[in-house]
Amino acid sequence: MYSDADSTADDDKYAPLFTADVVPEVRYAGLWPRFVALVIDVTILVLLWPLLRLTLIYSFQWSGLFDDPRILLVSLYITEGATLLLSVWFYFALMERSRDRGTFGKQAVGLCIESTWKYPNGVLRGVARFFFKFCPVTAIPGFVMVLFHPRRRALHDLLSGTVVVRRK
Repeated sequence: MYSDADSTADDDKYAPLFTADVVPEVRYAGLWPRFVALVIDVTILVLLWPLLRLTLIYSFQWSGLFDDPRILLVSLYITEGATLLLSVWFYFALMERSRDRGTFGKQAVGLCIESTWKYPNGVLRGVARFFFKFCPVTAIPGFVMVLFHPRRRALHDLLSGTVVVRRK
């Protein structure tokens, strides 16, 4: 029969997992590096948006499907809005799931996204993180949380099981 007396600290194979000496120091990203990364990402998206917008405008005009200019204008606005949302969503969700685990802004500042759950970051977690980040209800309070949370996690990080850390 196995008892506590049979085990010593020397033969416990899980002991290194719980000692503070073995765990590498994690440097959590604060508000300002995250803000600078977001500014870089928004700048990239703002610079790329006119190219995408011109492509949409010319494709609508060349299609010849819309003879009435009012219908063309409404269709163009709806398509532009949907395209803007999808392009920003794809940028954040796919870049944060990439091999580098961060957008171009996060990479420039030296940040990456780590999972706090057992499983690595997936597409669904990236989608959830994106919508929690830009949802009007969670956006401002979520970013203010970074100032007070011990691991510098925003609300969208808590809800999606991620943490933003400095690269090693």
